[in-house]
Amino acid sequence: MKASKKGLRYAAIIMAIVAIVFGAGAMLGCSNDSLIESNENESAYYETDDLTMADVQPLVQTSEAETENTGGLIRTAGFQITTEEEAMRDIEFGEFMPTNIPSGFVFESGSRFVEEDGYTLVTGWSRGLDTILWVTRTPLESDLRNILSADDREKFDVSLFETPWADSVPIEIHYYFQSPVFLAEEITLDIIEARTRWVDCERGTVSRWETSEFSVLFGDIIVQVSTSGMSAEQVWEMLPL
Repeated sequence: MKASKKGLRYAAIIMAIVAIVFGAGAMLGCSNDSLIESNENESAYYETDDLTMADVQPLVQTSEAETENTGGLIRTAGFQITTEEEAMRDIEFGEFMPTNIPSGFVFESGSRFVEEDGYTLVTGWSRGLDTILWVTRTPLESDLRNILSADDREKFDVSLFETPWADSVPIEIHYYFQSPVFLAEEITLDIIEARTRWVDCERGTVSRWETSEFSVLFGDIIVQVSTSGMSAEQVWEMLPL
């Protein structure tokens, strides 16, 4: 199964916004766990057009935001979000923001942008080198194709494969493994534990827990989560279930 161009464009936009929110390299893991880098079959698997930071910045850095205010709730397009309160009041996505954020985490910033398929809200928190990336958006067709259940463990359990994952994860499950989606009524702590691992870092970086990207589908809203410096239980407690 090939990743769609639209899905990869979203991924590229989100990662570029992450660089704006956290600074370049802030969300990188300690080990070579990318499915994209060092993959000899990359050209056979991924199909997308090039996307540069210049393409992304107009979506998230406008001089004036298109804003609606309805009953204290806010909708903005192409707008930098500077406070956690603004994100929580978002008219579409506010109720899907994280709950029970661990102590010490500080809201960094967020960005809301719109493309033809709907809105996306990217938000981030940090605590030193620890990070929370929380992306709430309209699901794509590729997300719906990536829905897994707890019984599909071989497609999402990070403990089953050695790093670098580009060399160990079978090509036919790459896209599931990189971006698994679970229904809100089926997500469990056990699933999050399967996405979380302790990473012994080198190069002077602090060893820590890392939870690889997973998404939770709440009907017509999808929440994409990845964290570092948090246990699986802490990630579970943040989900707005």
